[in-house]
Amino acid sequence: MALKAFDLVSVLDRVDLKIDCFEASGNDLYLGSDESIVVHYLVEERTHDGTGKIFYSTNKISQKNLGTKKTVVQLKTASALGRLMVLSDGNLYLLDADVLNTIGSGPKMKNVSVFCVNENPNTLDPFTVQLCVGKRRCIQICSLHEDRVSFLKELSTPEPINIAMDGNYVCVAGQGHYCVFNVESGSSQDLFPYDAASTYPHVKRIAKEEFLLAGPGNLGMFVTAAGISERPPIQWTEGISAVSYYHPYIITITNQFIRVYSLIDQQHKQTLSFSGGELVGNFDGQLYVAANSCVSCLMPQPWTMQVQTLMDSERVEEAVELAEHSGAVGMSQEQYHQLFRTLLQKAGFIKLAHGVYDQAQEYFLRGSVDVREVISLYPGLMPDSVEFMRAQPPLHHLADIAQAMHGDQTKIEEAKSFLSNYLLHLRTLGEPITYRMEVDTAIIKLHAEKKSANLLLFLDCGDIVCNLPECIRWLETHQQFSVLAKLYSAADPNVVWRYSDFVLDRNPLEGVRVFTETKATLDPSRVLQILQRYPEARLGFLHHLIDTKKLQDEKYHTELVLHYVDEAVRLINEGPTSVEQLEEVRGKLQDLLTSSCHYQPQPVLSRMQGTSLHVETAAVFGRYLPNYNSSLLLGAALKVVAITEEASRGSEDDIELASAIELLSVHAGDLEVSAVLALLPPTWSLSIVHHYLRAALRTSLHQSRIKRIQQTLVRSENLQQKFILYKLNKDIGPIPLAANRICCVCNRGFSSCEFTIYPNGVMAHPACAPNPSVCPLTGTVFQVSHDSATKPGTKKQFSR
Repeated sequence: MALKAFDLVSVLDRVDLKIDCFEASGNDLYLGSDESIVVHYLVEERTHDGTGKIFYSTNKISQKNLGTKKTVVQLKTASALGRLMVLSDGNLYLLDADVLNTIGSGPKMKNVSVFCVNENPNTLDPFTVQLCVGKRRCIQICSLHEDRVSFLKELSTPEPINIAMDGNYVCVAGQGHYCVFNVESGSSQDLFPYDAASTYPHVKRIAKEEFLLAGPGNLGMFVTAAGISERPPIQWTEGISAVSYYHPYIITITNQFIRVYSLIDQQHKQTLSFSGGELVGNFDGQLYVAANSCVSCLMPQPWTMQVQTLMDSERVEEAVELAEHSGAVGMSQEQYHQLFRTLLQKAGFIKLAHGVYDQAQEYFLRGSVDVREVISLYPGLMPDSVEFMRAQPPLHHLADIAQAMHGDQTKIEEAKSFLSNYLLHLRTLGEPITYRMEVDTAIIKLHAEKKSANLLLFLDCGDIVCNLPECIRWLETHQQFSVLAKLYSAADPNVVWRYSDFVLDRNPLEGVRVFTETKATLDPSRVLQILQRYPEARLGFLHHLIDTKKLQDEKYHTELVLHYVDEAVRLINEGPTSVEQLEEVRGKLQDLLTSSCHYQPQPVLSRMQGTSLHVETAAVFGRYLPNYNSSLLLGAALKVVAITEEASRGSEDDIELASAIELLSVHAGDLEVSAVLALLPPTWSLSIVHHYLRAALRTSLHQSRIKRIQQTLVRSENLQQKFILYKLNKDIGPIPLAANRICCVCNRGFSSCEFTIYPNGVMAHPACAPNPSVCPLTGTVFQVSHDSATKPGTKKQFSR
């Protein structure tokens, strides 16, 4: 099935003149004839009520006879200035774009052979359009104003036949060769020759600093401003009269046909019959073609329809590349990503059916396919307990892998090897697998069926989450008894529960390894319940959960902290005989209090109340102070201070007293100053708390000033935004964004509702038009008007 990228729709069936050139801007269409006549039509796109088909209505607005009786060879609009440039008999005229009246008394320039507009202007001069004009032995860079053309620079070159300009670069087709000029430096770069007798030198700007040239041997050559080619050439036909570019296609026209080529792979995609074709042009996303006396429009088909056509004919690579280069035109980013993922998934199943397994796996991974869609193609591998329905609409029309491989047993075995490798690759990605049980079950069944020695290695590699009854039956059926024994120890928790008490009764410290070293998935709460009779083993398992498995469940952290608090209190009560043990336990407790932030402080502080664990109490407050009610924390913190003060009387160098004072100083901003002063021990002097008072007052004053500044800034910003919104709604109202609108700089569509629009109707991506005050197409400079409501007639930048 051939790709259908464009439809041909008639615009003007017949006109009473010979069309030699044309130009369009928005709904305005201009025709130039061989009798020095220029005609202006208004073109409107409409939809037929009955059939829903698009058609065009035209209305002749004005006509101008230049009086030269020579052919009009070129037309170009400057929509920002409301002007139309006309080249006839070597004279460059400037007309009013609406009524076609001549601006001034005659032509603005003479002896002109060809001209072009800089499509990527680099000038900031307001109200001008940058031109490149070709004369007999030179090219001239000029600025077009509303009523005149001013000369800027001249570069010597043999008589130019065709030219195109982008930024500082001009690509010139001379007599028999191409070259690129750097306008800024004046240097030139020769490109390649062509046969002037058999080849018309087409020159077309494609992208920034890149041009398409008609080369020898009917080749369309892509050349950058640096003189190199970054794309393969296009092999097109003879007799091409015009070339245009509509992303991502190159359109050529001959006397009988319009041909469409892809910029992605440089291949021919579509041919449309068009008798007498002479002209083709892309005018801000509107494609027109013309013969001697008629004009038609090339209506682009939505890229989604083009992709579907390619997928229906199983041209997978072309479909994926077209979708990648088309972007989210006419849809949201989320819709585009979902559509593209579905496309990749369908591409994967097509490649799987063709036995191209590397590409199938690549598409499955990129498309994040539901792994059950793949497993379900292989009978018996999906667990019976899983109720799985394939996606709707379907991603493929395959019943199973046997049907896909037409019953060829060799190909079926290759497809099973692919599935095994694909599932193992998912396990090695290091990312969470949504359907882990289905994956592990399928891997075990596939390896058991092949009696693969790698199955033992798979069971050793990590936690196994499989449908155990089915895997046991499968292994027994295929007599894989050694693997079956390994599976029991790796995946059956009942083995652990059955023998845990037996081991713990004999050696609790060694017995806890039954739970810490198993590969089975165990419930920690159930393990702790079993270990209630074995305190040492329970303590070891808690350390395993927190230090090894890095669990952040606060109940495990709280229990471990409380254990060390109780142990420290017990050793304190025993007296001096347990000093060394007490220091060890308090060291572990302090390390745990400072390293963990997942324990509950209330039960810990409650258990410490009335004890001499002052440093530990201060550590709890120091870590959790910002998360507590300030009044409750204030009272608790000052109790610590008071207790510390009493315990440290008579000691000049007391660490605990210093810790209590530091607690107040570090968190001075979180405590109410008056409450702290009321509760401070009366024996404390000002020198003890002066650091706290200084920090508290500074923090309070700083927060007060910050709040005032924030309130003023928010109020000012709110007023500014309201004023801007008011001006925008008043001046422009809503801005429609048609699906076929493209950026004037990169010629790509708009993938989101973010764009920049200028008063002359030009639209661009914000990234392509970094200066919001300068039109990237015409170079016109506008002034943002929301800066001052008193400046009439200034320009506004509209961006959504």
